[in-house]
Amino acid sequence: SDIKTLVEELKVSPASAYHYTNQGTTGIEGFDDGEEFLHTMAAMEQCGLPLEKTKDILEALTAILHLGNVNLESKGSDSSSPMCSVREDCVAELLKVARLLRVPEEKLRFALENRTLKGKLKKKTEIPLSAVEGTRARDALAKAIYSGIFDWLVGTINKQFSKGRKGRSFDMLLNVGILDVFGFEVFGNNSLEQLFINYANEKLQQFFNQYVFKSEQGLYAEEGIDVGFVRFRDNQECLDLIEGAAKKRSFGVKIPSLLKILDECVVMPKPTDEKLLRRFIETHNLITSTTSKNPTANKHFSAKRSSKHTFVIKHYSGDVAYNVTGFIVKNKDHVHLSLKDLLRASELSILSGLFPPEAEAKNDPFAKI
Repeated sequence: SDIKTLVEELKVSPASAYHYTNQGTTGIEGFDDGEEFLHTMAAMEQCGLPLEKTKDILEALTAILHLGNVNLESKGSDSSSPMCSVREDCVAELLKVARLLRVPEEKLRFALENRTLKGKLKKKTEIPLSAVEGTRARDALAKAIYSGIFDWLVGTINKQFSKGRKGRSFDMLLNVGILDVFGFEVFGNNSLEQLFINYANEKLQQFFNQYVFKSEQGLYAEEGIDVGFVRFRDNQECLDLIEGAAKKRSFGVKIPSLLKILDECVVMPKPTDEKLLRRFIETHNLITSTTSKNPTANKHFSAKRSSKHTFVIKHYSGDVAYNVTGFIVKNKDHVHLSLKDLLRASELSILSGLFPPEAEAKNDPFAKI
C-alpha cells in the first residue's frame, strides 16, 4: 500500500509521454507492465531493500523520465550561439526534476546551461554550454544516475545473498550472475550499440568455449580419459581486437584495442568519427596508408583504405559492418563538475551516496560515474 501511494503521488504518465521511452514500441502484446512492476517491488523487498531506499529509487527514476523532456535552445536568434537556456515550455518539467532529485531548481538550470572547470589552484571557472552541449550534458546526467542506481542494486543484492560468507571483497559484490541467451545483432545499419551487444556475445562464446571445451578436455586428459580432440573456433583474437590483449610478442608493446582507441579519441582536441576510423584502420587493418602488410593487423578487422564511415569485424557468428557515425558522441558521457556538485548536495540519500565529496571520490567504487 505504501508503494501504491508513492506511485500515485509520482503521477507517472504513459511511456509515450517521455522522450527517453517513446523512441520505439511502448508496449508488448500480452505483457502487463503493472503486474511486472508489482513483481519487481516484491523482489526488491525480498532482497532486503528498505522501503525508504525503494522510494528514493522510484523518485530518481521518475526524475530521469522528466529530465529527458527538458529541452535546451540557443540564446538569441543564432542557432550556433555558444550559450543556451532551458526552453520556456520545458520549465514545468525542470521543476519536476528538481523536486524529485531534491535539488534547487535554479542550480539545476545553471548546471544544465553551464559547465564548471577547476584550475590548478582549485579556482572554478564557469563556461556557458551551447544547446547541443547542454543536451549532451542532460543525457550524460540521466545515464549516470541510472547507471549508478543499477550498480548500487547489484551490490545490495549480492550483499544480501552473501550474508554469512566472509572474506568477500567489494569488487566481488559488484557482480551479479544472470543467465542470458545469445542475442547477436546485425542490421542494415550497425552502430556503437550493436558493437557492445556483439562484444558481450563474444564474451559469452568465450566463456562457453573455456568451460565446455578447454576445461573439460583438460580434465579428461588429467584423468587419462581419451575422448579425442573436439575442434572449435576460438574467438580470443576477436576479443583481443575489441577489448585488448597482452603484449604482442614480436613488438613487446600492447596494441590498443578498438575500445581503447575510442576512449582516447574522445578526449582529443576536436575529435571526429572519421579520425576515429582512420586510427582503427592504421592500427588493425592489413592495408594502411603506409603499408600493405601492417604488422599489427588483426585478421578479424577489415576496412577499405578509402572508407570514411565503415569497418567490418569478423565475429564468431559472421561478419558485421559497423558505421562509425555517432561513435564519438555516444561515447561522451562525461558528467561535468557543476552537475556532480549538484547531486552531491541532493537531499535524496541514494544520489548523494553515489556522488560522494571529491575527498572521498578517489576510493569510491562509483567515482568513475
